[in-house]
Amino acid sequence: MINHNQLIAQFRSFRQHLCKLFKSYSDSIIDLIDALASNSNGAASPVELSILVADSIYSQRSFLFDASKHKNLVVIARVRSNRIFYSAPPAQQEDKKRGCPKKFGERFDLANEQTWHPPDKTTQIQSITKKGRQFTVTLDAWHHMLMRGTKEEQMYKCPFTLVRVNVTDDTGCAVWKPMWLIVMGEQRERILQLLPSLLEKNPLNVFNI
Repeated sequence: MINHNQLIAQFRSFRQHLCKLFKSYSDSIIDLIDALASNSNGAASPVELSILVADSIYSQRSFLFDASKHKNLVVIARVRSNRIFYSAPPAQQEDKKRGCPKKFGERFDLANEQTWHPPDKTTQIQSITKKGRQFTVTLDAWHHMLMRGTKEEQMYKCPFTLVRVNVTDDTGCAVWKPMWLIVMGEQRERILQLLPSLLEKNPLNVFNI
């Protein structure tokens, strides 16, 4: 019979194994991105824009920080609904006292709607599937969002757009729990313009990742 201390030791070992496994997968994808971004001679890649659509495991700080170094890459990653992000800090006033400027604004807790400020943009799309089912897709987007980082991984320099996707049927009932997405990359605005058309074609499967 396993006692309490043995159970804790097994859990810690399993957690360390998961961390190593994630780092291995993350490093492999970053290596692939690096290979796409440059050829063997180190010249710039002719690829104008690359899009990586990933599950929530790739919405972690360590992966996104490395991915953000690639100017032609946009990452669309699902996000767990218990994450906490921050708005951009207010503009620094010229007459403000000396000191380190704020790196983060207000707290944005995905699990607590009271902490959400109004979205910067809301888009609604009407969609009809091949079987005749009607859906309404609502996209709420918050621009220039931030996540906490470390001294080495300075995530306040890596803004992203946070998107909430809510799909309802013709009776107004939610089809599923609203989905959160991070869209990160210097060219993310180009991808955000494509999201409505993608969801209009197939709102149930387009982000089935």
